[in-house]
Amino acid sequence: MNLVIDPGHGGRKPGAVAGGLIEKELVLAISHRVARGALDLGLCTSVVLTRREDVDVTHPARGDLSKGRDLLISIHANAADFRARGLMAFYWPGNAAGKLIAGTIQRSAPPWLASRSRKKPYAAGLSWPRVRYVLKHHRPTAVLVELGFLTNGKDAAALRSEAIQGGLVACILTGIAAANALKERA
Repeated sequence: MNLVIDPGHGGRKPGAVAGGLIEKELVLAISHRVARGALDLGLCTSVVLTRREDVDVTHPARGDLSKGRDLLISIHANAADFRARGLMAFYWPGNAAGKLIAGTIQRSAPPWLASRSRKKPYAAGLSWPRVRYVLKHHRPTAVLVELGFLTNGKDAAALRSEAIQGGLVACILTGIAAANALKERA
């Protein structure tokens, strides 16, 4: 499997900033861990990160990097009302592979998120323009993962933990393993 990991935002675009965390920094660190884990576990033959450092990468450039690849995982952190909490995994409506992969990630949420996260993945809707762009315009199959809400004190505290970050990496790797199983069956 040829994999693309897309750490959201970067450069002048910090993403969500709350709870002592900056989204672009958090997702870059986790993306590096996911890429290393996918290679170390033999889940992919190659992995491309859309950015390896704090630089601005446009959506079209991210799309160019994903051409000819089997799977794109875009990693973000969320911000909303302080009560909003939990991991969210999105797929493009009608994409059965994306739904399976996003569902696997959603159900594999670490225990600290399990009670707050839905067990079903989210179909990208009209109210989520960034999510919609990433999932609609990036072929191969694409999944976007929101790791948690930086605006929620409990999520923010958990996301600062190396152990929790490791659990999130494992959860995303479980989704990549599901993608591999699909590819092998095809």
